[in-house]
Amino acid sequence: MKTLSPKKLCLVGLLSILLMLIVFMSFHKDTIQIDYYKSRLLKNHSREPITEYPISPTSLTGNEEKHDAHVKLKERPDPKVTEEPSQPLNVGTEKKEPLKKPVKVHVPDEIHPKSQADLWIKLSPSNVIRRVGYLDKRNLNDVRINIILMQDKRQRPLPTVFVRLHYTDAKEPLCLSTELDHSAIEEGHDNYVLYLVRSPQLTEVQREPLSHVTVSTKGDCKDESIPVAIETVFDPKEYKYKFAMCLHKSVRPNLEPKVLLDWVKLNLALGTEFMTIFLQAGAEKIYEVLEPYVKKGVLEVLDWKLEPPLIDSVSYHDGQTGVIAECIWRNINSVKYLGMNDADEFFIPQKHHTLLEMMEELDRPMSKRYGSYLFTNTLMVDNGRLLPIVEKALSSNKCTGLDPMSLPVYFKRGKSCTTYAEKIIMVPNAASTAWPHHLFSYRADKYTKELRVPDSIGRSQHYRPTWDGYFHRCSPSQLSDSLSAGNYFYNVTGCTP
Repeated sequence: MKTLSPKKLCLVGLLSILLMLIVFMSFHKDTIQIDYYKSRLLKNHSREPITEYPISPTSLTGNEEKHDAHVKLKERPDPKVTEEPSQPLNVGTEKKEPLKKPVKVHVPDEIHPKSQADLWIKLSPSNVIRRVGYLDKRNLNDVRINIILMQDKRQRPLPTVFVRLHYTDAKEPLCLSTELDHSAIEEGHDNYVLYLVRSPQLTEVQREPLSHVTVSTKGDCKDESIPVAIETVFDPKEYKYKFAMCLHKSVRPNLEPKVLLDWVKLNLALGTEFMTIFLQAGAEKIYEVLEPYVKKGVLEVLDWKLEPPLIDSVSYHDGQTGVIAECIWRNINSVKYLGMNDADEFFIPQKHHTLLEMMEELDRPMSKRYGSYLFTNTLMVDNGRLLPIVEKALSSNKCTGLDPMSLPVYFKRGKSCTTYAEKIIMVPNAASTAWPHHLFSYRADKYTKELRVPDSIGRSQHYRPTWDGYFHRCSPSQLSDSLSAGNYFYNVTGCTP
């Protein structure tokens, strides 16, 4: 038998080794790819250990770190991926869904200036929905989404509304029916009244991680709207502001800017820490006057703009119940006590210097706290004289340059009479909907609805330009001195006592 030379033996050996490597790689291709995939998972999801089978690539999109189920890997990622697993490859004739991407949408807020399209969705000719909703987590056993809907009460029937929940990860959107919670007043002058669109109770899986919702009148949600932003409200332990005020009616451009400026100044003197005002279209001059207070961080100006062409005609109070509802919901997390009044109304303490001092005396510990505090609405009458403290300051020449004619109306009226009407300071955390005079819906399991405040502690003082035609007129015999607004003269005007 002929023997091979050493060189040929070496060549045969190298070929044999190469053949064995090829066979080995063929049998262990899956193992190499799965090991690579495991290494990517460990790198990208180091907080979670890898179980017996790797997670499906479709569940890795976005920032999701918790997975409901572990499934066998049917598709193998391309080992050349450097940032994230690629879209799964088709195996045989099995149809594969494309890799879902996280939902990223931009939804504008209500901060001025905003257009009607930024603020509202027209659901039907007689129904519009605000483009911000609230995930209510104050009671974790009853978590729901609440969205403001304004409905023309002259039109029936009410719409059937569905919401589609969209998530920040690859979770499938969820279409749900809703109920309309109508607890607002219908008997007033407004054509457009508030309904809260409320989702069913949401499980933790259904509500996390929520990105936004869309609304629809179809049960399959296929005609869904543009996005509605969702803010989460909870049961706060501490508050950014102890006392805040909300103007409970949106401001039209024909309101004299000085009226609002005087409203802001007196509320600051009363110890108010933050204020919210809603504007109708065309109120730029008002915003310019208020802008310094916006920049100081004591005032926010939001656009409301419930008006034509969004709706067919002007609503008498521009949908006042909706303004009140939004002011409640946006302040739940940050405000302990929230006053609701008009631009010519003020809560005035009679025993204390600040509104917060007054509220802390009223809000004494008890088994159930009060959800609202009712103050007598006192009509302030022009008797032709300035308040005594103002007359004294002007006569002393300490307030040179101060024009008596330019003084705010609350320093010009010192006589009043009372009515049966009341205005409220509420606890936003207790409320869902309200009217300027009382709560509608509130958390009855945690709060007693209301406390009527004695006039000796505090009152609401109302300074209408004229009382002609008002439902209640004061006869001379009903008038009494009401001088407490004068306590804030030096704070408001800057005069030195």
